[in-house]
Formats: sequence, structure tokens, C-alpha cells
Amino acid sequence: MKTRSQKLLIILCGVVVGVVVFAITSIARRRSEQNTPAQKRETVTSVPQIVTCVKRLTIVKAELLQSGTPDAALVVELKNEAEVGITAIVLSTTRDRETYEITRSASFSEDGNPKTVIEPHSSGKMTMALPFPQASIQIGGVLYSDGTEEGCKSSLKTLHGMMKDELKRKQAGQ
Repeated sequence: MKTRSQKLLIILCGVVVGVVVFAITSIARRRSEQNTPAQKRETVTSVPQIVTCVKRLTIVKAELLQSGTPDAALVVELKNEAEVGITAIVLSTTRDRETYEITRSASFSEDGNPKTVIEPHSSGKMTMALPFPQASIQIGGVLYSDGTEEGCKSSLKTLHGMMKDELKRKQAGQ
């Protein structure tokens, strides 16, 4: 049978080993963090190129918010040249295989009387973060209030998915 002092010595040895292991791993972690350069986010100092897949939508103005910082954003004012209102619109930017999209949409309705985000011959603004500072911005697609659409295939797919999801949610809520 072990004496009380032997048990205490074993416990003390375990605590010392634990503290030593913790100290060694902490030092190693700090050294690896110091050897790894901090990831720098790119800054944006000019408005990126803007391309469009939508013929009846013109760019009125594009300006940067917080220019020269990693948190820069783009504000784009768009004019609807169509005779019908726009119910949804998508902007996107892509780098390598990664795409960032923003959408602006009104509520989709099944009753044939959708709400619009940009009325005919009127303007509307969209603000977009710039996660890929050197990449161009694409005005990808729009859905019009009369049920027609215009734009690039991938952007229209995004808008169709949004519309389908919203209609499912509305039907599930009834």
C-alpha cells in the first residue's frame, strides 16, 4: 500500500508534466503564428469594370464607398429602360472558381401582380461589397414584372432559385 506522501508525489509529478506540455505547445503555437505572415486584404482604390448581360438596364453612376480600405463597397445606380418594372436583379463578381452575388428583389407573387424594385424608366441603387478587388462586376440578370427575363444563364438560374424558394416558403406558411 502506498503512503499518503507517495500518492501526493505522483499527483504532483502529473501536474508538473501537464504544465510542461502546455508550455511547450503554447510556445510552438506562438512561433508558428509569428512565422506565418498575417493575411492582408486587398484594398480597392478605383471603381472596377462593370459589364452587363442586360440590354434594357443602363449604368447611371458607379462610385466607391470607403475607397482605399479593405472594406470598400460599390454603389451602382441603374436605370430601367424597359416598359415594364423589374422585380429582381442580380450583381455578381467572380475570381477563379469563387462567385459572390447579391440580389435585390421584391416579393414574388403567384397572383400575376408582382411588386417591382425598379419601375419602368426609373433608377434604383444597389450596394455591393467587393470581396475580389481586382475582379469585374457583372449585372447578371433581371426578372421583369410581366414574367419576362433577361441576362446571363447563371444569374437567371440564381433568380429562378430565389423565386422558387420564396414561393415554397409562402405555400408552406399557408
